[in-house]
Amino acid sequence: AREKRARRTGGLALPIPTWRRQIEFRGKTAVVTGASAGVGRAVALRLAREGAKVALIARDKPALSQLKAEIEGKGGEALAIAADVSDAAKVVAAADEIESTLGPIDGQPLNVMSNDLA
Repeated sequence: AREKRARRTGGLALPIPTWRRQIEFRGKTAVVTGASAGVGRAVALRLAREGAKVALIARDKPALSQLKAEIEGKGGEALAIAADVSDAAKVVAAADEIESTLGPIDGQPLNVMSNDLA
């Protein structure tokens, strides 16, 4: 395994980060904002693959529906909520829906989209 990591890292035999071994997502409820595309979508897919119940929040409802179907098609559990996180009332409503559908939210929401307009 060390040689394989060394090949992938250009000859450096880097250890597996401690944090990666300690985080357990199975059965946890995770919230990902900006989940409809790019990094947010990738994070949501990874969390689902690791066994988390994933709440997907973004403004693009069709993309969220497609991602939800993809996660559920692979045996995961997801909830898609079309909302603009700059609207506090929508965030509170989303949190209520998440907790009533998936259970208590574990940890902080993962905001993977940020720009000057948000």
